[in-house]
Amino acid sequence: MKLRHFFIGLDSDDFLIKNPPGSEFPYSVKPIVSDFSFLTHYFGDYMSRSIRKLSFDTNDFNALVIRGRKEPRGTILKSHFKSLNLEVYFNEKLFKDLYPFKNDYPIGGLLHPVIKQTEFSEFLHNLCYEGINNYSDEKFRIPKKELLESFEEFKGIGFINEWIHKRKGLTGTGLTAYLVCSLTANSFKLKLSLKDKIKQEIFAETILETLPSSNHYHNEFKDIKFKNQEIIVTKRDGDELFRMNLG
Repeated sequence: MKLRHFFIGLDSDDFLIKNPPGSEFPYSVKPIVSDFSFLTHYFGDYMSRSIRKLSFDTNDFNALVIRGRKEPRGTILKSHFKSLNLEVYFNEKLFKDLYPFKNDYPIGGLLHPVIKQTEFSEFLHNLCYEGINNYSDEKFRIPKKELLESFEEFKGIGFINEWIHKRKGLTGTGLTAYLVCSLTANSFKLKLSLKDKIKQEIFAETILETLPSSNHYHNEFKDIKFKNQEIIVTKRDGDELFRMNLG
């Protein structure tokens, strides 16, 4: 089995709320658990793409999870989810200093934004670095050295998670169109960029913005088509996301 995924999350058992008598479920979970999952996706996404390049073999899991807890219990294999959970201490006070908001669920729009994004990224970096650096369980192999290096590489580029999803030469125009993805703690953005022959950007526009989770953006874009001097960006189901006429 190949290691392919990296996640950062909180253990919901640490944030249970007792529901009123007669409720369908005895407990519900505080919004901090869902908030944290959204806010950390950009970090986990970057690390997941780094991990896949390693093609690292494991025996029992394809996902590595840094699990924040009030009282960590160590390393836990969750076979049902094919994940290895490395539990670390979660400093709830520090998190709330960096993110003093509570989002209402279901979320109708975007999240309350992280204001101090660099400090927030460093908080996640330290949380993950601690979990991997202190890992010593010889029962389950992980690419410890490579993971620590990836944390430092991400920090070195300012925790910027951007990638080119698609590029297409526009026949007869001398232009190349790019779909550029940008993922932060606050949101996912898709930008359409046009560059000339010398790679100078002559047009740029954000054509999609969603919550920072692949569940919300994954199916919203796929391809670039060019016909009759029109650029059309399509979704995964073939529907149109954006249209632009060059004429």
